[in-house]
Amino acid sequence: MAKSVEKALRESELGLNPASDGQLIRIPIPPLSEERRKELVKIAGKYAEQGKVAVRNVRRDALDGIKKLKKDNEISEDEEKRYENEIQKLTDETIKRWKRLLLLKKRTSCRYKNVLQSIRSDFSGANIQELRHCGIFLSRKSIQISL
Repeated sequence: MAKSVEKALRESELGLNPASDGQLIRIPIPPLSEERRKELVKIAGKYAEQGKVAVRNVRRDALDGIKKLKKDNEISEDEEKRYENEIQKLTDETIKRWKRLLLLKKRTSCRYKNVLQSIRSDFSGANIQELRHCGIFLSRKSIQISL
C-alpha cells in the first residue's frame, strides 16, 4: 500500500517527492519560491474549474430527474419550479464558494507555516496527538505518514 500511495503522490502535480521506508512515507516540503506559488495557484485553478464542472453536471442530472417526475405526474408544476429554484440556488452558492476559495488562494502568500496550519485545519480540530495516533507526524520540514 505504501508503494501505491508514494506513486500517487509522485504522479500528482503537487511537486512532492515522497520517500517510502516500508510502512512509513516521508514527504519533504520544499520552501516555496514565487514561481512555485504561482504554479500552485494554477493547479488550484484547475481543480476549482473541475469542481465547478462537477457541480454543474450534478445540477443537470437533478433537473433531468425533476423533469421526469413532472412528466410522470409525480409532482406538480409548483413543486417542479420550487425544486428547480432550490437546485439553482445550491449550485450558485457552491460555485461562489469555489470562486471565493480560489481568490483567497491567489491572494494569500503561502508559506510553510501556513501549509502546516492548513493541513492541521483539514483534520477538523484533531489535535497533534490524534494525528500521531493516526500515524501522521508533522515536523518543521516534512510530513510523515505511517501506514
